[in-house]
This record gives sequence, C-alpha cells and structure tokens, in this order.
Amino acid sequence: MFRVYSAFRSMIPEPADRVNIDSTTWPYLLQPIPPLLCMAYLVQRPNTRLLRILIFPIVLFTSLRSIFYYVWVGPQFADKNIGKAYLIFVFCLFKAVDLAFYGDRAHRFCESPRVERSNPTNKEALKSPAGHVVDSIKRTLYIICTSRGVGLKYGESNRYPVEFRPLEKKAFLLATFMEIIKNLLLADLTDTIFMLNPNVIRGRSIFIPSLPWPTRYMTAIIYHLLSMNLVKISMKVVYYTFTLIGVGILSQPTQVWPPLFHPYPFFTSHSLHDFWSTKWHQLIRRLLHVWGGYPVEWIAMRFGLPKRFMTVLGIYIVSGFFHQLTLYATGHELNTEILIFFIAHGFFMEIEYQWGRLIKKHVGGLWGSLWVFCTVHVLGAKLFSDPYFVCGVAGASPMPPRFSPIRRIAMPALLYIAKSCGWI
Repeated sequence: MFRVYSAFRSMIPEPADRVNIDSTTWPYLLQPIPPLLCMAYLVQRPNTRLLRILIFPIVLFTSLRSIFYYVWVGPQFADKNIGKAYLIFVFCLFKAVDLAFYGDRAHRFCESPRVERSNPTNKEALKSPAGHVVDSIKRTLYIICTSRGVGLKYGESNRYPVEFRPLEKKAFLLATFMEIIKNLLLADLTDTIFMLNPNVIRGRSIFIPSLPWPTRYMTAIIYHLLSMNLVKISMKVVYYTFTLIGVGILSQPTQVWPPLFHPYPFFTSHSLHDFWSTKWHQLIRRLLHVWGGYPVEWIAMRFGLPKRFMTVLGIYIVSGFFHQLTLYATGHELNTEILIFFIAHGFFMEIEYQWGRLIKKHVGGLWGSLWVFCTVHVLGAKLFSDPYFVCGVAGASPMPPRFSPIRRIAMPALLYIAKSCGWI
C-alpha cells in the first residue's frame, strides 16, 4: 500500500512538494507529447488498438506529472497553472483515453459538408489514406489539436456556430488575427475592472462581507458574469491561435475551424440544454462522453438504471472533477463546491427534460431564460466562480500591467480628459 501511495504522490504530490517551472524544468512539460503523437498516428492504422492501450499509461503518468508536479509557484501564476492544466487535460490526458479505447472508427476522416462546399481539394487531402509523410504528419497533428471533431467521424452530429469570417484563406487568416487582438483587449479591459475590487486582488471571496446581503449577492453575480466572459475570451484567444496554425501553417481548410461560441451565450440561451449543448463551447463534449457518458451508460444498461439520466449525470460528474482538479493544480486544497455545481446541473437537466415531457413542449421563452439565469449564474456565482476568485485566479492578470494598453494608455487618457473637463 505504501508503494501505491508513493507512486501516486510521484504524479500528484502535495502542494508544498511541487517543483517550480524554470529554465531547467520546463522541458518536462513536453513529456506527454511524443507518446501522444504515436497514439494519434496509430489510430489511423488498422489493428493497432492493443498497442495504443499499451502506450496509454505512459501518457497518463507524464500528463499528471506535467499538470501537478511542475507548476509556477506563487499566487500571481494561478491563471497560468490553470491554463496549463486545462490544455494538458484536454489535449493530452482526455485525448489519450479516446485514442486508446474508442478511437478506431471515431477518428476516421470523413466527408464534411463544410469542407465539401468550397474546397474539394483539401477535402480529399483530409479523407485520403496516408500516402505521404507530410500528409500523415498533418493528419496526426489535426487529430490531436481538434476536440470538436470537425472533419472526423465523431464530429458529424455536432452543431457549430454560423461562420462570420470570409472563407477565402488570406481574408480568413486576417479576420482571425483581428479576433485575437480584439479579444486580448477585451481580456485586458475585464481584468482592469477586476483590479478595481481589492478583494479580487487579494484573492478573497466575491461575496464582500461589508455589503448588505442583496447588494453582496448582486455584486457577486456581476463578477461571476465578468469572470465567465473572461473565460470565454481567453478560450477564444487560444482557439484562434490554433486556427492560425492549422490554416496558415498546416494548410487545413478554413471550414474545419468554425467559431467557438455562439454570440452572447449568456443572454440568448432559453434552456439549460440550449446553453450547454449549443451556445456554450463544445471543446470537451466528446471527451466528457468518453470519460463519463459511455462508461456510466454501460453501467446503467447492465444494472437496469435509467440510461438517459445516468449518462447525463456521468457527464456532469466528470466535468465537475475536471474543473475541480484544474483548480487543485494551482496548489490549493480540494473542495466540493465546483463538483456540487456540476452534479446539480445533471439533476437540473433531468428536471428540465421531464418538465418538457409534462407540458409537451421544449422549455424556452422568458421563463426558460430565467431558469438558465438562476441555475447558471445565481447558483454559479457561489459554487463555481467564488472558489476560483478565492484561489486568486481572477487577481492574476493575463497581461502584465506594463504591457496593458488599457492601464497604460486608455485609463491615463480618460483621467486627463476628465481633469481637463473639470469632472474630477
């Protein structure tokens, strides 16, 4: 038993025993990549499942060490540690399970309607058998980098937001680059707003004790909405950066990189199903099914449990553990608030489904929007966002203050104008 515990702690040590990332230790973060590349290459070849399963423990061990063993030490690096944990979880650990146990048919390249409409040459390159080293490398990299499965078998049933960028390659790349710049400025603006609250800077709760209860909760909801918007902005920056690499360097068709979010997902969702399955991002949809949906569905069928409800609940349980463990990667102790939030949403989804069956129509309209606001934002302010704020994630600026155009240019200019006009 002691050896098992020692092996576990060699991957996930206590927060006090973790190693700081510096010029000598950062290469260890790349350890999961070589075995993962082998798995992504092998999944395109027949009769390689056993070999992929044998490689999987290597990816598991190196991924957990990269997430939990090597960290940037200090509360000011909380956002970087969480970002690292998200990327390694999604593109290494979660992906490795999919490639090892479910990958034979799901990762076949298929004929995508988006690709077919405008670029048949690239469509053929995506779906043709490996005949050239460069093409094989491109397909291998795409299997790793994609999580929504555009152009792959498992992504055929997904629904993607309407494309707002031109599909011509140069114009598409320019529009994507401008989206990165715009979202970086929005992230800087949101973080500047966070800095106006001293509780956020010090890594304290967004429920400010000195405020009356109604004002305290409304303030927390506002900061929750701002933090969720910052998450959305940060994910778009990373996604659009991958888009530039995929289209600009790997010469992939523009149609396999659709937008990440529907416009204004927080205010246009009329049901929880609409929010989680359509309006919010679908980056880990496949991975949550692989880790939670499919195994729990098998258990439900074996023991005669309600299959639909158990499958959905399994997905949300895995999502809760996923978000909880990324927070643990910052060096803080585990808590159950985030896990409770996602488990509750598994039950909320079932309540919504049964209510729709009772009234014989889908939940929607004003009452549906109010239902989403209460379950996602009112409940989420306390159970989801507050633990991240307490850990100092919101207080860790994504852009150093000396490079911040909002704090270095916009705010001094507004202050000068206000003084010139006699407003202050």
